Amino acid sequence: MPPLSIQASALLSDPATHKVVVAGGEESRARAELRPSLRLLEDGTLAYAEPFEASEANSLMLALHWAGKAAEILLSAPDGRAWRITAAPRRYLYTGPLFQSFYREARAQLGPNSQVGGVWVLEPLKEEDAGYEARKRIEDEARPHYRYLDRSDVTPNGARA
Repeated sequence: MPPLSIQASALLSDPATHKVVVAGGEESRARAELRPSLRLLEDGTLAYAEPFEASEANSLMLALHWAGKAAEILLSAPDGRAWRITAAPRRYLYTGPLFQSFYREARAQLGPNSQVGGVWVLEPLKEEDAGYEARKRIEDEARPHYRYLDRSDVTPNGARA
């Protein structure tokens, strides 16, 4: 995949952005977890600290890795901007310089009792604007005759009928 867009990169670097990683597994189970440590690495991959190695979220991410499937990442800023990234888990690190940087950051932010089970490195596969206006445009194009009663006078392009 080409490098992430400027919009996605900006949201990833903004500390006010909520960063949610969703991993799904067998039997339609899915787990969404806030991962404030999620960041864009220099090589274009994404990485985040998984605090608990034995957690359900980590087990589901590992299952995605084994199955060659992707996770979803949702970035949401306080000003309403939102972005969705589909990314494949590629590596799980439990030692080395990248792991150490996440470990030191966790200790600095969460105190001496914090832990990092490992660091997931993910490869972005696709991205899309997940903000309200973008989603509304997609839904209006896909279902031009599906309108709520209070919007019955609005055409798909937004003009009044």
